[in-house]
Amino acid sequence: MNPPAGVAVDLLHELPQLLAGFQHLAGWQWRSTQLQGNQLQAILVPGYGRTEELPVQLPAGWEMHVQGQQVRLTHARESQLLAADLPVEKLSWLDDSHRYFPSLNIQAGAPGQDVNYQWQQWQLRLPATDLTELTRLAALLQQRNLRITGLRLQNGSRLQAELTVRLYQLLPISQGESTS
Repeated sequence: MNPPAGVAVDLLHELPQLLAGFQHLAGWQWRSTQLQGNQLQAILVPGYGRTEELPVQLPAGWEMHVQGQQVRLTHARESQLLAADLPVEKLSWLDDSHRYFPSLNIQAGAPGQDVNYQWQQWQLRLPATDLTELTRLAALLQQRNLRITGLRLQNGSRLQAELTVRLYQLLPISQGESTS
């Protein structure tokens, strides 16, 4: 069985370390970061910086790809299987979200399903945030079967964040299907 789409919410805890130094790259400006499948991608644009000087400034684990005037950095993430005996959990994070994050905008999407999983999806938007606040958001989103399937950070005078999260439930194995 394949793992569900997305990455664990722990990614939000790791962002400060993964993006450490992006605000202070000599001659380069960090524009955005997004999740594409299981890969985190960051876009940098040059000010006075030269492409050949950039690799020594980057945090470990990032792969650099030059695309015209900008640089795309990639960092691979791992998917994780859900536990087979995972119960459906109460969505307490929805009830608590506005108390802890008053500017958080949450929109529910239509439920979905594939061969192995059914899910409920939400779009979360923070119009002005920072990496520390995103780690606090991760603490709120503590459900083992919750995955981030989309992430977009837009850097400007304030960091803007958009997340797509899915709450997965494993479908029962239908009769006649093999468990191997």
